[in-house]
Amino acid sequence: MRLLPLVAMVALAGCGLSSTPADTLGDPGLSDTGGDPGPDDTPGTPKIATDPADILDLGVAIEGGIAEASFTIVNVGAADLHVTSITFFGAAGFYLQWPCVPTATSTLTIGEWMEVRSQATLIGSADCQDIVIPGNSSFGPVPVQYRASGPDKAVATLILTSNDPGYNATNGDGLHLELRANQGGPCIRVVPAPVDFGTVIVNGSKAVSAVLESCGDHDVAITDLAFSSDTSAIFSLDATALGAFDAATPITLAPGMQSQPFLVTCSPVKITTDAQGALVADTGTLRVTYSSPAEVLKVPMTCLPVKAECAVCDFTIRAGKNGQVVKDGDSISPLYHSDVLYFTDDSFDKMIPGGIKTRLWDVTPATGSATFVPNNAFSPVTYQPNVIDTYTFSLTVTNQGGCSDTCRKVVRVVGTPGCHVELTWNTPSDPDPTDSNGSDMDLHVVHPSATGAELDMTGSPYGYFDGTYDCYSLNANPIWDTQYPADPKYQPHLDRGDEDGAGPENWNYAIPEDGKCYRVGVHYFDDHGFGTSYPTLRVFTNDVVPVYEKTLTRAMNMSDLWDVGRVCCTNPSQPFIEFTKPDSGDPAIVPNYPAPF
Repeated sequence: MRLLPLVAMVALAGCGLSSTPADTLGDPGLSDTGGDPGPDDTPGTPKIATDPADILDLGVAIEGGIAEASFTIVNVGAADLHVTSITFFGAAGFYLQWPCVPTATSTLTIGEWMEVRSQATLIGSADCQDIVIPGNSSFGPVPVQYRASGPDKAVATLILTSNDPGYNATNGDGLHLELRANQGGPCIRVVPAPVDFGTVIVNGSKAVSAVLESCGDHDVAITDLAFSSDTSAIFSLDATALGAFDAATPITLAPGMQSQPFLVTCSPVKITTDAQGALVADTGTLRVTYSSPAEVLKVPMTCLPVKAECAVCDFTIRAGKNGQVVKDGDSISPLYHSDVLYFTDDSFDKMIPGGIKTRLWDVTPATGSATFVPNNAFSPVTYQPNVIDTYTFSLTVTNQGGCSDTCRKVVRVVGTPGCHVELTWNTPSDPDPTDSNGSDMDLHVVHPSATGAELDMTGSPYGYFDGTYDCYSLNANPIWDTQYPADPKYQPHLDRGDEDGAGPENWNYAIPEDGKCYRVGVHYFDDHGFGTSYPTLRVFTNDVVPVYEKTLTRAMNMSDLWDVGRVCCTNPSQPFIEFTKPDSGDPAIVPNYPAPF
């Protein structure tokens, strides 16, 4: 299968989305209630819909498990519907099995699972034709998977672009289908998952002790534990300690409860190599049938038969210029330009002749514009995790015999004390937001004393671009608290700016003024020819959990301003007040907001 590299937002035909510019602005405190326009109901036109509509809930999949569901595209109009592209944004881990209609020159392998974060099938491209659905008929089902790396809730959005006249296809506007996983209910996980035996010497044996664990908020009933039909014969299962159970007499676990341990064993009898002589692992799937909408938890198993022990993976992380070691699970706050993580490969190889041949660094989630420098196949490397999140860094090393080992470490990136506002954005037509060529959005945080000619609906000045009271890229260190003008803790700072990619831009105020609220806005200063873009804003007040988080689902055009709301840093009962349009509850977008330069 040909891989198509995409970062953070996978645009399957390079399209963007548009938003209808707001002609009025919302009053502070109004809720966001949506209000997207519906399709054209004129007879004889195509009309796109999905079954299910609006939301596809895949159920629960935890730490190595897989949740599955499918959707159908429906043409409820009379004329032929042409589906021309799919756009994706949101959490990683969702996969599509898109039934591509190949072109005569297609080089794509049809029917494989594609991770929408990093791989895609193109529709209306050199590989895939447009999908044509006659009137009053459907296309599908289109299978969807969520492959979980942890217990967190996951949400993503698919946008189907078509010739439905109810959507502006020229700007990439289309029908939204929200994908959800891990939203609650009964949940089961296998610990550990996936079941990775690593390397096992031929004619030897290695066993892994595992347990079933209830990870949801309801009792869960397990009715079966078995291998899938395509599991290699070298795997065996001993579930004697669990006792007899089936659909009539299941094992029932309360939330947080674990079962008795059971054993999974790998006993290889031969070595398999590919055409290049590299070792090939035996694989399988442990299937747990249980009471959930997902019904079956699929846990991958991997075992690599070798003649001798494999390479052993290990690495060290150090932070900042002082080189302090960052241990697995540590929390750091590297949100400034000078703060960088340094990675060194400490792996070794026992095989004779041996030696590490290749290495590959990876990180989940891959957010913002951060990359491994100089590249992810080098050692040592640096990385700057500039967005608040929990990061899993991994290294895979392969020795001269083709035997690989992977190791992982978790680093939690937390914000600075006080108020923290973070802006990132996705521009579908930008193929590489990590390079020096991309779109430019600006984060603005405005003091209530700001003035300006542009007035909101209440008659008050927005204050954006005020030379003293707007903290943004050209006024990154204003003096707002005149009582302590020389102490940076009492002044706001724009600590990160980005002019050519995806962000982030970070605003921090360690000791904000008591009782004051600050206006927050996002200005699309220059698209640099890349077109519409989708900002994400997150607000934190003395915590790693955002008090406000939103991604616009209707794109911004160049010179638009998203008047987001007000952050009240010292008011724990109402830390953020969102601005919305009074007629629809949509985000307050000001088209063509004037900049003074």
